[in-house]
Amino acid sequence: MKNNFFTIGLNKETGNVNSIVINDDPDRMNWCGMTHEWGELVCENRVIQTKSRWTELVDFTENESESVSNFTNGKLDITVKRSFTDLGTYRESYTFKNTIDGDVFIRKGEIGIYIPFCDEWKSADISQKHCSNTHIWTGETESWINALKQGISDYNIGIVVTEGAIDAYSIDRANQTIRSNTRGNIIVHPEGIELLSGESFTIAWEMFVHKGGEDFFDKLKEYGKICPVSEKYTVYPDEAAEFSFETDAENIKITLDGKNIPYTKNGSKISIKYNTEKKGENRFNITADEKRTHISIYAVSDFETILERRINFIVDNQQYSRKGSHVDGAYLIYDNKEKTLFYDKQVTDHNACRERLGMVLLITRYLQTHKNEKFYQSLMKWVEFMKREIIDFETGEVFNSEGKDHSTVRLYNAPWMITLLCELYNLTGENEYIDTAYKAVKFYYTQGGKKFYPNGLSMNLTVDAFKKAGNDERTAEIINEFKQHVQNMVDTGLNYPPMECTFEQTIVTPAVTYICEMGLITGDTSYKEYVQDHLKVLKRFDGMQPDYRTNDMPIRYWDDYWFGKSELYADTLHYWSCLSARSWNTYYLLSGDEEYRERAINCVKNCFCLFKEDGTASCAYVLPFKADQHTGDFYDDWANDQDFALYFAMTIF
Repeated sequence: MKNNFFTIGLNKETGNVNSIVINDDPDRMNWCGMTHEWGELVCENRVIQTKSRWTELVDFTENESESVSNFTNGKLDITVKRSFTDLGTYRESYTFKNTIDGDVFIRKGEIGIYIPFCDEWKSADISQKHCSNTHIWTGETESWINALKQGISDYNIGIVVTEGAIDAYSIDRANQTIRSNTRGNIIVHPEGIELLSGESFTIAWEMFVHKGGEDFFDKLKEYGKICPVSEKYTVYPDEAAEFSFETDAENIKITLDGKNIPYTKNGSKISIKYNTEKKGENRFNITADEKRTHISIYAVSDFETILERRINFIVDNQQYSRKGSHVDGAYLIYDNKEKTLFYDKQVTDHNACRERLGMVLLITRYLQTHKNEKFYQSLMKWVEFMKREIIDFETGEVFNSEGKDHSTVRLYNAPWMITLLCELYNLTGENEYIDTAYKAVKFYYTQGGKKFYPNGLSMNLTVDAFKKAGNDERTAEIINEFKQHVQNMVDTGLNYPPMECTFEQTIVTPAVTYICEMGLITGDTSYKEYVQDHLKVLKRFDGMQPDYRTNDMPIRYWDDYWFGKSELYADTLHYWSCLSARSWNTYYLLSGDEEYRERAINCVKNCFCLFKEDGTASCAYVLPFKADQHTGDFYDDWANDQDFALYFAMTIF
């Protein structure tokens, strides 16, 4: 099938789509690129003899502008029609008919449609031309998908639901072999429904080409879609939940937990300002005539309370004490369900070093502005562990695991330690920390650091600490090392090198942050120009859904596997979103552009849902309804590495 905008490849043996190409795209990207075909159906049939998730193709017809596929699973007949509209959009409809002599109750997630966008990490040059960042809004009748090329491009795909409602999505990674570098097959789920014998329902959508960002939402408005928006998706006690949307509907109703919420109307614009009465998620349900959707805003305690409660919990519950142990004094993973510490030296994402330094950075930064003897004594006990187990104060070498283990060199670790040593110097004024930071910087750059894209280094903080120490020669030397590091990023441009993942958000954030920091350190305005394309690429990772879990939050789908108890590859709300916030804020400091300041604050505050009122925390929120048939939509049990979010929030606020 082909029209002026799209070429759709169809598999007549399966009745599904195997390629979607935008005709004018110079890269000829196939947007359908995973291990399943587009339009494959999941229709549970729980009759024991025929229990199956799949359907059987009955017949298939096709011409240049239309195709029809008919399927059955013994309980439902499904008719899939594909065609082009007069406006040139590509339309698909899926009609499900009850064929048994009795009612069929379809539960949430029981029916699914595969839309396997090519959402994975390949080398940076390939990813930016042939892979997508797929942002999914399961907002009932107002659902949409914004699939952006991972690189700068005017050729992007939007999907808007025009009939029926979608209320969930799942991820299926069956047969995937590249682990952390593939998101997996996306499955969207029509909402649950009851069908009488012979009754049917339809889910339909249209696909269009857009230039990204504003153009996508302009096109949604042409469809008359309700798109609620808020400037703040996480609010403090003194902040009201505020949002607005546009509609010409006559019958409008907004509810929260069954309670009617007042609104004001000015023409077609509906505005809501409501003081939340409960902490946690506040889901405002919106109905406007026949349309239904929602917006989710999270309410938290004030920032000072979050910090104090979290650090109290770390000090009281996450510091290990046992004489003779390598991890005596260390802060360890905490299992919120079992209420126990966890440690595994062999699985280094679960050891006492590496990302666990986030807890220490948080406490050290906090103590610079808050006097607390209990916190300070706990920190000093950890410092004893640090000196004994994970850094050589004579050489500046930082180790991957306790016991000063040389077996693995990991270039993410030393930048976190360098930042921590500078924070310890700022806290105590003791020269041993700044002296060791100097050695650590020099050692790091002998290990290949100049070509690495670390996510924990703070060049500004480090330079300021050395200036504070009063050694001009060392300060100039450190600035020169950093300048060479940044120049490598400038020279590399958008052809980012692979790190632990081949290409992802926190490979782009170092380029944005450190190029901007070098502009701040040197006062050279050319760095503002160097960073512009990196900003554009970084934005494409960020979600724009009306939900605190995804708004201004970058796509990440491997973190819970490596750092969580659940070990699931699935989309997550993950604290490393804070590195995008840090990048936006650093660009704001360089440019003065308030848009980026607001974006930074929204992003980092949306991480606060990972920190609960009792001081417990979670390393990730698993977003999909299901992930490889495991139930999703939950906070992982482990508090592991999420405290970097609070640390970087302190540097932004």
